[in-house]
Formats: sequence, C-alpha cells, structure tokens
Amino acid sequence: MVMEYIPHGSLDKYDIINITWKDRVKALLDISNGLEQLHECNLTHQDFHPGNLLFSIQKNLLITDLGLCGSSVDKKSDVIYGVLPYMAPE
Repeated sequence: MVMEYIPHGSLDKYDIINITWKDRVKALLDISNGLEQLHECNLTHQDFHPGNLLFSIQKNLLITDLGLCGSSVDKKSDVIYGVLPYMAPE
C-alpha cells in the first residue's frame, strides 16, 4: 500500500482566525468535492470531523479515515458512529 505524505496536519490543529477567506472558501470546495465523490459511490463517511480533514503538500484539504464508511443505500442501522460534538442530532 502506498499513501500520500500529509505534512500539514488536520484542520482541527489550525486556528481558523489565521486562515484567509480565500483559503476558507477553497477548503469548503475541497470538502464538498470529496463528499460528493463519496456520495456518488453511495458511501457515507460516518466519522466526519475536523480531525479527519488533512492538508496535503499542495494545501488541498483531503477527507481521511474512511474506515467507517458505510453504504448510503442501507440507511437502517442500530449502530452509531462518530465523534459526539460533530454528529447530526437525528
């Protein structure tokens, strides 16, 4: 297995005040594009939080920790995944 080196850490390590508006918008676009790709494959992340969003060498924001991804087709489940402060209320 070969993986990309991610030297800049996760989004939760950054002080949002020090990120420019241009970089914030780019980060949101990176996140939405990544989630769109997951959803096109009928997958949901199930553990989506800033600690799982990493900045690449090119400063692109990458969605990581896909180990808990599940099928969005099978919506019935009694198992709850995620980090409580970032989970949807339903």
